[in-house]
Formats: sequence, structure tokens, C-alpha cells
Amino acid sequence: MNKKILYILLVIIIALVGLIIFTQGKDKSTNDNFFSCLKNNGVVIYGTSTCPVCKQLRENLLTVGNNIDLVYVNCDENPQRCATEMKDNYVPEIQINKVVFPERSIKALSQETGCKIN
Repeated sequence: MNKKILYILLVIIIALVGLIIFTQGKDKSTNDNFFSCLKNNGVVIYGTSTCPVCKQLRENLLTVGNNIDLVYVNCDENPQRCATEMKDNYVPEIQINKVVFPERSIKALSQETGCKIN
């Protein structure tokens, strides 16, 4: 009897872990539409690898979805693009339709652009 209960508990635990992994992956892929929407609304985020605020912003974006390269430009890898396109001389710089957006939160970007996070 104890083996049967342990087997049932093991199956339930495996099913729950699988469900959690599946739903987390589904949310991120669904939220990739968020980055497409941001791009379509003219959002570009400029940052560097050495900037702590840029790193935090990038990590926050990665919690939403995986497709942040649609809107994020690493100035270490694209210095000419950043020199040409950036309005201010510091990172992170967020632009919406080439106008600097002062907020650095994902929620503010979502509200400003109308792009929804699923």
C-alpha cells in the first residue's frame, strides 16, 4: 500500500512540475508578441553590457519574453548605430518613434504604446 501511495504522489509531482514548465514557456512565447508590438510602435532601447541599469532593464525584459532583440540595441556591439541614432549620450536610452521616453519600466512602456503583456 505504501508503494502505491508513493507512486501516485510521484506521478502527481511530475505532472505538476511539467505543468509549471509548460505554462512558463507558453507565457514567454506568447509575450514575444509584446516585443513585436513595441517594435511596431517605434520602440528602441539602447544599452551596454557594462551599465548596471541597462543590465537590470534587460533582465526585466527577459522575464517578459525571449524576443527582446527586436527592440534592444547593445551599443558595445553596435557603436556606430548608437552614435548615429541616440539623442542623449548616456544609456539606457529608450526611444519611441525617435523621441526619448523618460520612463524605464516595462509597465510604462506598455501603457505608452498600448502593447499588452500576456
